[in-house]
Amino acid sequence: MILSGQQRGKLRDALINAYPNTSSLERMLSDELDKNLGAIAGEGSLQEIVFKLIEAANSQGWVEDLVSAARKHNPGNLELNAIAKEILNQQPRIQELQNMLVQARNRNNASYKLVAALIFMIIISVITNPEVRCLLKLQCPSTSSANNIATPTPDNTLLPPTAVNSSLNTQTLNNFKFQFQGCQRNGERVDCSLLITNLDKDRNLEIYASYNDIISRVIDNKGKVYFAKEVQFGGEKTYNFLRVNMIKDIQFEAVLSYEVNSEVDKFEAVEIRYYNNDTSWGKVVYDETNSNDKSRRLY
Repeated sequence: MILSGQQRGKLRDALINAYPNTSSLERMLSDELDKNLGAIAGEGSLQEIVFKLIEAANSQGWVEDLVSAARKHNPGNLELNAIAKEILNQQPRIQELQNMLVQARNRNNASYKLVAALIFMIIISVITNPEVRCLLKLQCPSTSSANNIATPTPDNTLLPPTAVNSSLNTQTLNNFKFQFQGCQRNGERVDCSLLITNLDKDRNLEIYASYNDIISRVIDNKGKVYFAKEVQFGGEKTYNFLRVNMIKDIQFEAVLSYEVNSEVDKFEAVEIRYYNNDTSWGKVVYDETNSNDKSRRLY
């Protein structure tokens, strides 16, 4: 079976939660599947390694084995159990439909041919249509436990922030304080930094450069968009995203890097994407309405 983008994201989060360092993940893969993590995913941060591991398992057809092995090796992890149940319960239903299709195809009766065509359409719908997937109890959209509102799908639309405090360049969103420090140029590389403080209980925060359709970006004064090439956060750096356990009231620096034409001397907007398990997807945007002009100039 092939996982959807949403399922890959859930599995990634669950594996990182269940196996918080490379050595524990490597041991699980070796003990349960007799596979070499280094040969599959190479070197890098834990986030990069888990991403490559899931991509390999997904494309090579052993993702169910990976999920089963991970759950078997750490049966007490609730997050891993939840995604394992979702993924492993999906396959029998699809297989049952496929078997019905084969049986119908082997008969010459016209009614069975009609049934075969209908089953084929259902299988296609299962793969592509979220409503049908939910109807067949394969996968339903996640909901907010507090308000019973469906979690919004991330998008790349530039929107103003939902909360801005009185100090320019500082925003408080979802009980995180984001303080924009400005951008510095080194040739065509531009680094934009911000300081982040968790104002709530200890919790995880992910800052994104570019992962699937979750992309941090900047827009210059001619309307050209530049996507982030790298993120540095919590002492590590990578090309997709990094997760840090944010201790309450402790300040962390995040740096997003872009490749920008040398003639550009100012950004009209800076948009940084983040994810937190408590509040789901979010974005912090700095533009002329909430940041001073100097902070968006390139030096």
